[in-house]
Amino acid sequence: ECLYKKFPKLSSEQIHGIKFRENSRYVFVMNISLGSENIRFPLNPNNMYYQTFFYGNTYRDSCYSCQFANPNRCSDITIGDYWGIQNVMPDFYDYMGVSLVITHTSTGSKLFEDVESKIDFRISNEKDCLQPRLVSPQVKPNDRGQFWNDMQYKGMDYCIKNYVEHYDVSFKE
Repeated sequence: ECLYKKFPKLSSEQIHGIKFRENSRYVFVMNISLGSENIRFPLNPNNMYYQTFFYGNTYRDSCYSCQFANPNRCSDITIGDYWGIQNVMPDFYDYMGVSLVITHTSTGSKLFEDVESKIDFRISNEKDCLQPRLVSPQVKPNDRGQFWNDMQYKGMDYCIKNYVEHYDVSFKE
């Protein structure tokens, strides 16, 4: 169920924060903080908004040319999800997710050394842990401009019907 349908009088001023993909037992959850109250929505991978996100239509325009979407980053350390770890290290897989830590500099290596005695970790090779956004930016969908035009003038229900339901394969795949 869409947020705007469930809470039609909710305004952006009331929202203190949003965690789009907060891990919760077995599923991702969208957590919307309203100050003293949290609204939590399970995000089923078949959820239409979730799929438009993975397809790339709802990314910021800058994501399609992100200079940081490559393995040679200017940061000391990169932390993200270790997608596919169940195929590489099945004994280390956790259904709640496993974080990936990549150090890029001696400062990043020192930071990791400072915490490694307090965490459970495994060393992986670069080939096994590089996810798509660590290699290149998201490809901009050809119909993204039309998607946003339709979103503005025809609404979410129209976009769900015309941009999501006709795909046979999950967008993440």
